[in-house]
Amino acid sequence: MNASLEHNAQWIKKQCSAFGIAIEIIVLEYEELIQPAVIDQADMILANAIVNDDVEMSFLRVMLDDRSLVRRHLFDSIRIRVSELITDMQREPSSARRKEIVHHAERLLFDECGLLFLYHLKQTSYYHPMLFGVRLNPYGWVDFRDLALKPDQNA
Repeated sequence: MNASLEHNAQWIKKQCSAFGIAIEIIVLEYEELIQPAVIDQADMILANAIVNDDVEMSFLRVMLDDRSLVRRHLFDSIRIRVSELITDMQREPSSARRKEIVHHAERLLFDECGLLFLYHLKQTSYYHPMLFGVRLNPYGWVDFRDLALKPDQNA
């Protein structure tokens, strides 16, 4: 668990303690955490979720992967409803409509407390104006394949 997650876990524990709710924090490496038996033993999991620009694929990965921290913790009733929405997505030819279905599913998860986001991290980068082709990948790193220098106009 990175320092930020561990700090957040301690904060959650402190807040719950004020209401008489005891929380035991168990720190695991990611490869151990994604084991189905480990996921199934946890009452709550605090983890980072990295999504990419392809909203549909990111959603499907989270909802269909057997090692998904989200999917395995959903109540059966919510999982069934999300599965129905995924079937609707698969039948829908319109990309815009598929994205609407994803947003509907996310709203369902939020409304039913199936998934709670503590925060969304927005990354910003600053770079020299002579650089162009600067793009960040989903992990916040610059994709160097398209990075180039603009020709010096004064030369």
